[in-house]
Amino acid sequence: MPVLTAAVVVLTVLVLLNLALTGAVIRRLRADAGPGADGSPRPLVDLAVGASVPAFDATGTEGETLTTADLDGGRTLLAFASTTCAACVEHAPALAAAADGLASAGVAVVPVLLGDTDPQGLAPVLGAAGPLVREPHGGPVSAAFGVRGTPSYVLVGPDVRVLAVGGVLADVVAPVAVVR
Repeated sequence: MPVLTAAVVVLTVLVLLNLALTGAVIRRLRADAGPGADGSPRPLVDLAVGASVPAFDATGTEGETLTTADLDGGRTLLAFASTTCAACVEHAPALAAAADGLASAGVAVVPVLLGDTDPQGLAPVLGAAGPLVREPHGGPVSAAFGVRGTPSYVLVGPDVRVLAVGGVLADVVAPVAVVR
């Protein structure tokens, strides 16, 4: 009987410890995925409107280099997509279709594809929008912009400051119609 009592006590302690750890994990997941402290949704990109773009250096799929200095003097739309993102597959054709119109408005389009493999075939679609940069998640360009989710778009102004940021292409390029 004392062995049975000891087993019940040990199991009770283990169950309570499991419950406490599970509660802590759930709180942490909610904090990481939930809205910000003010109730607004968490941004897809860490850089806020008006922020200067930090220095980065990347190489495109055709061997061309892309640095922060390349963004100076013109407007550039950086479009971040992931090879594991279903929504990116839906957004990519719209970006490719909008690229010519953006170019005529003086906006260069630079798609950045995150991921080592491309099972969904995004590279050719995004490559039609502009010079494609491929990098792993957390690569130099996505790290400089603090990309947290995809698809995400960042419109950079001629002074290398962020003009607009968001997850919907039409919302991010809306300032192009105003600032020509």
